[in-house]
Amino acid sequence: MSDRMLGIPDSITRMAPDRNRYGITAEALAILLGNHGGPEEVRPLLHDAVPPRRHLRPFFDTWLDENAFCSTRRVSPRALRKAPFLRAIWRIWPIGFDPETKELLIKDCPVCQQRLKLKFMDDVWCCDRCLDWTGDGDVKAVDLREHEQELVADDLWEDLDFVTSFIDPTARDRRRLSRGALHADFDDMTDGEVFELIYAVARSLPGSIAPGNEISPGNLAAAGAIVRGWPDAFAAHYGQPLPPGVQRNHTLSGIVHNSRLNKGIRGRMIEICRAWSVRSALAALPAADATADGHEFRLIRNWVSRGALKRETFANTEAVLLRARPDVRTVSERLGVSIPSFISMSDGEIFPSQPSSAEARSQLPDYVGRLTQRINVNSQTTPVPKHAIRLPRAVSCLFLRPDDPWRNVVGALVSGRIRYWKTSRSSASILETLYVKDLHEVRSILCEVPEGPEILCTVPLSKLEAGYRTRLQEAGFSAVAKAGLLLPPFTPQSIATFQREFEPSNLWTARYLPEERKRMMPEMFRSLTDAGIAPVTLNYNGTTTVWRREQLDRHFGTDLVPCIR
Repeated sequence: MSDRMLGIPDSITRMAPDRNRYGITAEALAILLGNHGGPEEVRPLLHDAVPPRRHLRPFFDTWLDENAFCSTRRVSPRALRKAPFLRAIWRIWPIGFDPETKELLIKDCPVCQQRLKLKFMDDVWCCDRCLDWTGDGDVKAVDLREHEQELVADDLWEDLDFVTSFIDPTARDRRRLSRGALHADFDDMTDGEVFELIYAVARSLPGSIAPGNEISPGNLAAAGAIVRGWPDAFAAHYGQPLPPGVQRNHTLSGIVHNSRLNKGIRGRMIEICRAWSVRSALAALPAADATADGHEFRLIRNWVSRGALKRETFANTEAVLLRARPDVRTVSERLGVSIPSFISMSDGEIFPSQPSSAEARSQLPDYVGRLTQRINVNSQTTPVPKHAIRLPRAVSCLFLRPDDPWRNVVGALVSGRIRYWKTSRSSASILETLYVKDLHEVRSILCEVPEGPEILCTVPLSKLEAGYRTRLQEAGFSAVAKAGLLLPPFTPQSIATFQREFEPSNLWTARYLPEERKRMMPEMFRSLTDAGIAPVTLNYNGTTTVWRREQLDRHFGTDLVPCIR
């Protein structure tokens, strides 16, 4: 079809379906084609619909990146012999073969070696550059149908059929089968988005000519196999650690930072690679050190699903590895602290340094024994005061920063800077058995807590660990999360943000100067009701509530011990 007859400038050679930007009217196209159905029958060919994103162009019933379309002619000699017309899918750069015959496409004339153009003068099977006229006025041209090309290897056909089915208008039945074979991660993606992902993966493999250009059938089939085998095939290809001295032959960052790809699937790529790296690190440990059994792998997978490995950092990976160690979990739960707190206390004094090593873990029982003995020795021998509160409750009600305070607090316990009373609650953790009376004394220690490594504030916590920090316990913390007041992943940073806005009853009542007790508990709540201050109820029976901290501070004023923010 001549562009000039449609009024398109010579420099424009758009053959593939594209949004109509050149003033072509349905009436002119109907006249040119001799269409008896009139303009309405050809109007859908103009693709006047506005694309969902600026870089997308329509391709039949889906949308593709504009860079996927080539501006030159590519043909299959075998397909042209079967039916002499151009196939729209030949215009798609990643597909360098005919999906039906599996023949490689010709893009350069086999005689003159020049690129085939779209403005051919005779027929689609002619080379527009080798065209000539005989003395009788007949056209003399190179017949491209006589130059058969090599076929794609048989073992690639299945994967290539899977790839092309997402956009090939002649393979709609096969497309339904391909969609059914996809992982649930692709359920919210369109066919075009799935194809674009395969295209991006293929571009990252060695052998691709250039980004945005041709892809070899082998690379396209390999990318299709990776998506078909998602997520294990993707993890095995991109997340596998390399032997020393071996360089990686693909670029994952180019995919995960490609904003034109589906955002959700790019996030899943990061999660998959993080999970695989953690499993690989555990599997690489010597047999004597490996404690990651099936239960611990499930634990790691659960952490990944909750966002524990969103960032590629040593601290995050170390936290997951330590949490997968039964001996480390036992020690942290016995003491009553989270894994990030355990890491911050691994200074060689409270706990051994480099806790990931087998040697350090073997020393944990000795360190815990010495710590317990020193805590017992420094405890007050008098009866527990009437209004004393548990040490973890005192720390939680006073300390609102994301930094970890327990290294300073435990250090103050063993050095005698905090007066405390130890009780004999057999089922509680060590810290839960300690009671303190003077909040100002605890507060002076918490004021000395230095600003810790920022990365430790981003390590996700389990609901049990988050319950330690907020004093809501696991069930109460689950109610907070369900109410949407705090969304996963639960990190010290996000929990500190929550604590600066909300405060449970058991914390703000502890701040009400327990040694003075100006009012009784019912009177305190009655005063809040009279002032029109109500708690935020988190469950159906009203047993789990939190209060807005700003309202409490304004109402009680100096009667509350100030927090450290």
